[in-house]
Amino acid sequence: MLLVFAWPTFVDAADPDIDALLKDNHRRAAWERLVERGPAVMPLLLDAMDARDTAAVNWLRTAFDRIIDQELA
Repeated sequence: MLLVFAWPTFVDAADPDIDALLKDNHRRAAWERLVERGPAVMPLLLDAMDARDTAAVNWLRTAFDRIIDQELA
């Protein structure tokens, strides 16, 4: 018997830009919108970084890094 477990993902349903990054839908545009929103989205970015898609996680991480860089500048 094969059991398949689906991990619940609450973040992607809560934010359309993070959902777009996780689902590979216009990632660049979603990334730019997330960065423009600033530090308020950082908790959402951190929550979403447990995704299995390495490319999506890289987009999330770079958005997080860019927000930090802009705040420190």
